[in-house]
Amino acid sequence: GKFDEAIKTLRERIEAIRQKGNETPELGASLTGLGSFLIENGAFAEAEENLRAAETIYRKLYNAANMQIGDNLRLQAQASLALRQYSDAEAMINATLEIYRAASGPQYVNYPTALMVQGMIFSQTGRTAEAEALLREAVRIRAENAPETHFLRATANGALGEFLTAQARFPEAEPFLLGSYESLKKSQAENSPRTRLALQRLATLYEAWNKPEQAASYR
Repeated sequence: GKFDEAIKTLRERIEAIRQKGNETPELGASLTGLGSFLIENGAFAEAEENLRAAETIYRKLYNAANMQIGDNLRLQAQASLALRQYSDAEAMINATLEIYRAASGPQYVNYPTALMVQGMIFSQTGRTAEAEALLREAVRIRAENAPETHFLRATANGALGEFLTAQARFPEAEPFLLGSYESLKKSQAENSPRTRLALQRLATLYEAWNKPEQAASYR
């Protein structure tokens, strides 16, 4: 959960690599890592800039079906979704899933995350039935493959809970959101962006459900 520290370290590493003047796999990985942490911290435009720079490097070094390109595009889709650039987000997550499915499919650790991102895109663009199916599939895969306390499992549960809240299906949303928050509170720092997002989702749930006292306890 020490995202600020990780961001500082990666910025320093990127600067040191760039001073050598080479577009190396290490530079691409560092830019992608920085983009990932910036997304967690809510700096979506800066994340997008770093991720695009990494993608340019990767495409010079690898073939188009390389998994590092897939992971990079998934992160770009997340940044574009947060910036409400839905067409860009959808194109990138479709490309991501094509790469993942060609390589290893549901067995790849980031595959359910890609499903989750695609589900959130569909949710925010009005395709609710497709969105729910994708989000539930992400939850199912995480439940089968990740330990109960792992943050990836909590993240999938939180995304599904957020979707159900938006559909006013509050009793269904509540256990997913409570479980996600309690898990992240234990596995991440209290002030981690992941934990804060889970807290925010609970406050939103109870506000929408007209339960102001419970909402206040999660603010």
